[in-house]
Amino acid sequence: MLAEEGEGDGIPTPGEANVAGAAIGPPASGASVAVYTSDTAWAGVKRVVSTAYTVTTMATVEVYVRNGSPGGFGATYAASMPNVSGWSGTVYVDGRDYDTATGTLTGGAPAAGITLPTGSPAGSNASALSTALGSYASSVYGSGGTPSVQEVSPIDFDSLYARFAAKADATLPGGSFSNPVWGNWATSNLQVTHITGKANVSGSGKGAGILLVDGDISMSNVSYFVGLILVKGNVTFNGGGSGPTGGLHIYGSLLMGKTSSLTWKYTGNSNIRYSSAAVAAALGLGSATTGYTVLYRNYLK
Repeated sequence: MLAEEGEGDGIPTPGEANVAGAAIGPPASGASVAVYTSDTAWAGVKRVVSTAYTVTTMATVEVYVRNGSPGGFGATYAASMPNVSGWSGTVYVDGRDYDTATGTLTGGAPAAGITLPTGSPAGSNASALSTALGSYASSVYGSGGTPSVQEVSPIDFDSLYARFAAKADATLPGGSFSNPVWGNWATSNLQVTHITGKANVSGSGKGAGILLVDGDISMSNVSYFVGLILVKGNVTFNGGGSGPTGGLHIYGSLLMGKTSSLTWKYTGNSNIRYSSAAVAAALGLGSATTGYTVLYRNYLK
């Protein structure tokens, strides 16, 4: 991508100062392309102008694109209003940005603790969930104050899930898993693990990357996961033990895709902490950081 410093009209043209094309196609064609990109007034939307040319021909195309990378889900995302009546114990959801190695805040921009689709009227879903959390509303941290419960545009959970599933490093049938190791953040061993049914995880499990569960998930005792967890069914987290070495710890984000009758049971010593580094690494692992949607195309010349 080139800065447009020639005529200043936002259109890269051969012969302008500071415009140099890159060769494309078969060498014998002598074809090159020069590309200029700029921000627009719309968040997440870029204007991209490309000029392809040879010694005898030239064509310029203007497009507006939106970054297709998923985001905005905070520490957790629920595709529908979750039943949180089963929360108990020492549990919290934290949208502040954490360092996965030290468990301390990075100072980076916080995300929301819990996000869910915009209600009708707007704000009604966030208000209802905040009320349903009761005393645990004060255990949901992140942007916007406490409780950090915010409404967002619905995430295309199914498309994201399918994209990740196609990249699976390990595909396992549903069942019970004791002390599983599905990747290791400390050794940069990230993987996409796909459970094709319900998952009952116990013992001292660990994982890093992306965990996909087609059914319900239950995690108990001492577990540690860094990255993204996507669940199509209900969620039960019950951390055992106390202190920083005990309990259930998730760094990254939990996405719950069930669109009705979603139950989120959260008990014991359990916490979910947002980590921008963990989320970015997981999205890259799942090839979900490079997708762009073309919103508008115009042939300029």
